[in-house]
Amino acid sequence: MESNHERNLPVKVDEFRLFEKARASFPKLIEGWGRQLELLDPKAPGAELVAAEISGQVTKAEKLADHMAKTEAAPLKDALDTVRSWWKPIMVGLDAMRTEAKNKAALALHAHRERQRKEREAAEEALLEARKKEQAAEAARFNKATVSAGVEEHKEALRDLRATRATLDSLPPPGAPTAIRTESGTLFPREDWGFEVVKLEDVPRDYLEVSKVAVNNAIAAGVREIPGLRISATTTMVQRGRG
Repeated sequence: MESNHERNLPVKVDEFRLFEKARASFPKLIEGWGRQLELLDPKAPGAELVAAEISGQVTKAEKLADHMAKTEAAPLKDALDTVRSWWKPIMVGLDAMRTEAKNKAALALHAHRERQRKEREAAEEALLEARKKEQAAEAARFNKATVSAGVEEHKEALRDLRATRATLDSLPPPGAPTAIRTESGTLFPREDWGFEVVKLEDVPRDYLEVSKVAVNNAIAAGVREIPGLRISATTTMVQRGRG
């Protein structure tokens, strides 16, 4: 009787059970080879033949397992590709809308900051003018002919100065980061620093590195000497099957 898992599979039940049986057999094979290699004395005569034979068997099993894994996954991949094809135009459209919204928000934020800059400049000019008036009123207070009027003018100028300073203090400081907060979240500008090479010979040595790709390509082409590098070979056992 089919299980719930089997009924939801995109492959036939008999195929699923075949793959399931195969998956269960490989751990036993791996365990058996492990025991053989653990007991194998490398110094014993013919040990290299035994180890090489195990290596060959493992390689064949590895290829078979890879083939079966790909075969079992093929229907899943086809189903995933189909679902992705349904959603791809939606995701592309959403990505385009997000990019457009961010670009428009960046333009609007720039305009907002420009307005803030002009408001601050105007407030600073008003504060300077109010300070001049207050100083002039302060000086006029000591004129005996106008002492009474001078006191009132100074009080009025002092009130204007305080009000103007309060207006300036209420504005955000120059260069302050601006976040755009809405019910959907917060959008804010972030500086992402990068670089471009303008004159390679002036770049300090600490910021340079050897290109492994270029060096390996040169070695593959037969180059055996590169100034500042030591080129050497390491030996690796390579399995080649029969038939």
